Amino acid sequence: MISVVIPAYNVARYLSEAIGSIQQQAYHQLEVIVVDDGSTDGTAAVARKFSDVRCIEQENRGAAGARNTGLDAASGEVIAFLDADDIWLPGHLATLLTALQGDPANQFVWGAAKVVETPSLTSTEDASEPAKVMRGFLLGAGLFRREVFEHVGLFDERLRTSDDFDWFARARQLGIRSQCLPDTVLAYRKRQGSLTSNVAQMHAERLQLMRRSVERQRALKMKNSDQSKAAE
Repeated sequence: MISVVIPAYNVARYLSEAIGSIQQQAYHQLEVIVVDDGSTDGTAAVARKFSDVRCIEQENRGAAGARNTGLDAASGEVIAFLDADDIWLPGHLATLLTALQGDPANQFVWGAAKVVETPSLTSTEDASEPAKVMRGFLLGAGLFRREVFEHVGLFDERLRTSDDFDWFARARQLGIRSQCLPDTVLAYRKRQGSLTSNVAQMHAERLQLMRRSVERQRALKMKNSDQSKAAE
């Protein structure tokens, strides 16, 4: 079973496309959970049109809070995420699941994302323009063993734009085994009004995360040093 968590806030316009891209995957042992994070535009009503989708409503807690709620409700052995305004490309799950199952040491895998800067992925995208590709870590382009969240922890709800970046940094510092794939598996929509469009807040949070990362590294070195002295 793969549980797919979709955090959703005022995305009624896009949610059907996102859910449809999940349902069109060749893999069908899926549990789809939409967490409506205090929307005011009818997002929950869109989710409930899908009989095989579970919709959880909560007061607004941000993307991290919605993802944590979805994780708590998920029953799958493998976890996937999809932001409600993004799209899984055909073969998304087949590609990622093959890689995850191919190496039991990998706790999560992720692929690349095609960047879409138009309102629609279908009618207005200019096919003549070469697609921009992001190869950095994106939750929606990944697949995760459930137990990795027991080691790394949940998403930091103090962060509004960089909770995914923070989670990945913590995983890397803990030495969690993962793999980046060359395959493009996600269409990532850049749009006005999304959390990541708040560039100033995102930059401020990234600086904060860098400082936290340095502090964790120092603490780890001190711990290792103390353990070495105790063993002498």
